[in-house]
Amino acid sequence: MSDRIQVLRWSHEASRHGLRATQIHEPEPGDDPSVGPFVLVYRNGDEWAAWGLARKPHGYELWSPANFATIGVYDTIGAALCAIGVGPALRL
Repeated sequence: MSDRIQVLRWSHEASRHGLRATQIHEPEPGDDPSVGPFVLVYRNGDEWAAWGLARKPHGYELWSPANFATIGVYDTIGAALCAIGVGPALRL
């Protein structure tokens, strides 16, 4: 299953557990080529994203947009999304 579909399925289920929005950013012509696709995840009531998620050569990196600190690197996108901990562990 594609990363995009997994994120959308997870987002739909997680919206029942305090998630407000998930934004998928795809690079466009003229964007910095070092910045690839990424996902921003927002909690209910928050203006700023609580988590960021990007595919890297070594796995899926979950980070905090507030300070750009890496939370963890995971082998699969499903493991990275489950690490966010919104609601129960969601199976993908």
